[in-house]
Amino acid sequence: MKRDGNILVIEPNHGLLTSLGILLKKHFEKVQTTHNLDRAEEFLAKDSFDVLLMDLDIFSKSSEAAETVSTFRQKNPGLEVVLLSTFAQVPMAAQCINCGAFDFVHKPWNEYKIVISLNNAVTRKGYRSKIAELEDEIEKLRSEAKAVGTDGIAEERNANAPLNGLRPTGTAPGNSSIAFENYDIFSNTPGSVYDETLEAIEQRIIKNVMLRNRGNISLTAQQLGITRQTLYNKLKKSNN
Repeated sequence: MKRDGNILVIEPNHGLLTSLGILLKKHFEKVQTTHNLDRAEEFLAKDSFDVLLMDLDIFSKSSEAAETVSTFRQKNPGLEVVLLSTFAQVPMAAQCINCGAFDFVHKPWNEYKIVISLNNAVTRKGYRSKIAELEDEIEKLRSEAKAVGTDGIAEERNANAPLNGLRPTGTAPGNSSIAFENYDIFSNTPGSVYDETLEAIEQRIIKNVMLRNRGNISLTAQQLGITRQTLYNKLKKSNN
């Protein structure tokens, strides 16, 4: 069964774009693909997307990628961004994560990882929408309480009792961003989703590719886009 989600894909390589389109249409209800940023902006202006899957090969500088992620999310509230990244682009991906991107998938990608990452992004989009609805409900209750002169009682109840199973985490009255226990992972605070160092991310990627290639050093180095000697050095460093 397909997941109820609307995915926009930006991939400059036409062959990969076709492959991604075929893959994602097997798993999600709506998938739109394009090979450039200008067309992506047109699609975003016309439709409401849950997730943007974007290849970092579009950019030459980390600052450009991070600024684009930030701009897309500001113009499209609720949009989650997942990135495709080579091993060399890990620092760029990390900077984008700090600017609001949800996740990145290392290339060469596999079907499992992309589908899982996009599924998680769609799920987080749903949680964000639910939290927004709860915030509106709380503000409505506060307004009604003030109108009947029971604001103090309402504030005490909101501070000490769960609302639909969720308890506010010490948010002051009138705060526009109300966080709930079990939902803090969905905040926009840099590092709330990714708190790994660049070195730790690199080591994780290397180990995953090595496992996939059954320890083949040459093939792993080729897929990572680095020399055998560089790979040896990184493996030696991780074992120290």
